[in-house]
Amino acid sequence: RMKVGKLVKKVAGRDKGKSGMVLEVFNEGGPGHEVMSVLVEGKITNWPSHLTEIDHDKDCDCGKH
Repeated sequence: RMKVGKLVKKVAGRDKGKSGMVLEVFNEGGPGHEVMSVLVEGKITNWPSHLTEIDHDKDCDCGKH
């Protein structure tokens, strides 16, 4: 689950491989794709959450590390 303040990495599509911080989550639990407003390299952009993952190198709370 993506939450505000989490560091995420884009794993597919435009901006693949870039990381950013989640500022806002839209359409959470609603129909269609969940979309996040993300701060990336000093700019705010929207990423669909199904094309992102938590950036485990920078922000991990999975309890496995």
